[in-house]
This record gives sequence, structure tokens and C-alpha cells, in this order.
Amino acid sequence: EIRHGKTDNASLKAESLIKSHPKLSMGYYIKAQIQVIQSQKSQAIESLNTVLAIHPEFEPARILKQKLQGGRT
Repeated sequence: EIRHGKTDNASLKAESLIKSHPKLSMGYYIKAQIQVIQSQKSQAIESLNTVLAIHPEFEPARILKQKLQGGRT
């Protein structure tokens, strides 16, 4: 859905995943990807911070956060 520009439905599914599994990092990662597509950079970074707090070794989240911060760590 995200790839086809259907971010509203994907966002609802991500929020549902977060609500039912708040300690699962994937919901927050999906939410961050949607926020990037919607040009919500600061919110995406917040979501990625949550991902990394739950799962510090989640490399895709770390890479995306670096990219959003202009290469800073």
C-alpha cells in the first residue's frame, strides 16, 4: 500500500499494529516510513527513536534516521 501511495490505509494499519503490539518495533518503523512519504520528517525521527529504543540493533531504522538527519548520527 505504501508503494502505491495509499498512505492513509497503511497509516491506520501501522497504528493498529502499534496499539495491539506496542513493544514491537516494526509498527513504529512502518509509521516512520509513512511519515517520510508524507514529508513529516521530525515525526519520522521520533518514530525511529522509538524503534531504536525498543530494538537498538535495528539497522534499517538507524540508516533511515541518519539519512533524515543529513548523515549525522
